[in-house]
Amino acid sequence: MKPKTVKMVVWGLVGCVVLAAAGYGGFRGYKSWRQKRFVKQAREFLEKGEDRKAVISIQRAIRSNSKDVDALRLMAGMAERERSPAALVWRQRVVDLAPGSMNDRLSLAQNAVMFRDFGVATNALAGVLEADRKTAEFHNVAGAVASTMGQLEEAEAHFAEAARINTVDPSVQLNLAVVRLQGTNAQSLVAARTALVALTAGATNSSLRCRAYRELVYDALRSRQTNEALTLAETLLKEPEASFSDRLLRLDVMGVNASTNTLESLMTVRREATNSLASVNQMILWEMKKIHPARILEWIGTLPDEYQTNAAISLMTSDVRVALQDWPALAKSLETQNWGAMEFMRHAFRSLALRRQNLNEGADVEWGLTMKDTGSELGPLNMLLRVAAQWRMPEEMREILNVISTRHPREQWAAQMLIQNLYNEGQTRPLLSLLNRQLAANPDDFSLKNNVAMTAMLLDAQELRPHDLARQVFDASPTNRAFVSSYAFSLYQQGRNEEALKVMDRLSQDQREAPSIAGYYALILKANGKNDLAKRYFELAKDEKMLPEERKLMDRARVGL
Repeated sequence: MKPKTVKMVVWGLVGCVVLAAAGYGGFRGYKSWRQKRFVKQAREFLEKGEDRKAVISIQRAIRSNSKDVDALRLMAGMAERERSPAALVWRQRVVDLAPGSMNDRLSLAQNAVMFRDFGVATNALAGVLEADRKTAEFHNVAGAVASTMGQLEEAEAHFAEAARINTVDPSVQLNLAVVRLQGTNAQSLVAARTALVALTAGATNSSLRCRAYRELVYDALRSRQTNEALTLAETLLKEPEASFSDRLLRLDVMGVNASTNTLESLMTVRREATNSLASVNQMILWEMKKIHPARILEWIGTLPDEYQTNAAISLMTSDVRVALQDWPALAKSLETQNWGAMEFMRHAFRSLALRRQNLNEGADVEWGLTMKDTGSELGPLNMLLRVAAQWRMPEEMREILNVISTRHPREQWAAQMLIQNLYNEGQTRPLLSLLNRQLAANPDDFSLKNNVAMTAMLLDAQELRPHDLARQVFDASPTNRAFVSSYAFSLYQQGRNEEALKVMDRLSQDQREAPSIAGYYALILKANGKNDLAKRYFELAKDEKMLPEERKLMDRARVGL
């Protein structure tokens, strides 16, 4: 080939590469433009009240880019308006992608409180950056979470700080009045009631007046002033921004007040519920606390098809069937459904239904699909953990906790919960494996070193060098009773009984008599021939929760005393 020809070929190849790169860049630009267009369309549809079209646009955006935070926020907002548990999944996904966003964490916490998932709520707040904790917004939400959990002193402290930061927002004063209304101080109660009554009369915002009326209704019910509660509930419903939940509140008051037309009112509220998906969801949740499950199923069966096939309502219908313990009907009802983002929950319900019929092979298959469909995402795993606890499924709980602690190491609560679960169940080897994995990730954590040392000594796992670890934690903190006990036990296992006794005698009598320490002190006393004293300390430790290897060790040592 001639040089000139070679040069032309080379330049031709370069041109192709440039064009290809330009084409790829253009494609990426087109994808970005299309993504933004989907999100923009969704917002426009929402403004027009065309929710179905909005959902389609959001779904397209998420399919195109599953990490589009704006699209995920829109999806979460729609799920919240429908009172769908899927909102927790979407909110958690947003927080996972934007962990430093205070607003997203606060939204997740508020959503979790709505569904009574206090673990998710507290974890969401725990991740708020230190600088953001000094805002009224943070203290308002933190106060609301604490109040719902019954931690009234903490709630009042948060609301008081919010009021100090923001002196002009009347909702902050309302929050403070609400939490004080739940206390026992007579002067504070009078002041709180006065503040709420003033808001019902003077607030220009109907939404704020509604909140004040609701709290006055609750207060009247707590005080057993049922006629006053009914009058307030009736007044609340006349407000322009009264919600469907206020109609349910009135039903509650009528029930307490033994009103004669309660059943008629219930039928009326049921009819009104069909005006929106959110109202149907609220109605079912309310009825699950008040009405026999069979009656609820009958009503659900009268709903329009678009409601009965909705994933959120299907989920609650499954909850009703669980309450009835009609396992064959539950399993059959879930065979051909599709719950979209909540598909993992459909498989979980199927697994439960099959397990309760002793169809364990099928249950295992469904549980495998359950875990697969979570995608190891924190939101679905948190939801599964809650229902596994409700359904009393300890093995499944351990599996979920193990996935969370492995795939989401920042969620340290999961590892702690798993440790406690394994300890309670006497699963010593899995416990040691978990502790050792945690220690590998946190090599300077002396408490973890101590736990690995003790568990490894019980299992004779010498490859983990437990005696070296016990010595390290003792040298680091020779006054820590747990570290002292571990090192003394290490010396005892090595046959250095006199040294072990000297180490244990460094503790005070109160420390030695603590049940978690007393058993090990008794072992060492017996090894040193002090049988009478050993018998006394074994007695102090007899009711202490222990791992099977610990209990076996103690029982063997007590023989002959």
